[in-house]
Amino acid sequence: MKIAGLVLSGRVSSRLALVVFSLMVLGLLVIATGCSESTSDELERVRVEDIEYQLLQGGARILTGSVVNTSDAHIPIAQIRVTLFDEYNRSVDQMMIVVRDIPVGEEIRFREAVRSDFDIRGARARSVLIP
Repeated sequence: MKIAGLVLSGRVSSRLALVVFSLMVLGLLVIATGCSESTSDELERVRVEDIEYQLLQGGARILTGSVVNTSDAHIPIAQIRVTLFDEYNRSVDQMMIVVRDIPVGEEIRFREAVRSDFDIRGARARSVLIP
């Protein structure tokens, strides 16, 4: 194997390949765990309930649900990431719902238009970000 002008023997190149592979896997684990949007603290602070997708008679598509503040502090803003599914329950799109001013212990209902080019049949809350 030749790296930066150096010729390496088969034994060294296989060890190097193993080290590089291990570093790549470790890097992916760090990225996956370090970039999540919902920490366990945030999941303890809010609860998303009653997500429902509706296709109205006029063709409008809406998503309704509620956010409950289960913490002991006012939440000025919560961003809810919702995954949208097709008729075969395949994830086809996402949307973000912003809910503001959630008092301690209170439930705030939301209603949001679905803007997607896909034939949506269902939705599920995926994560919550509290900035």
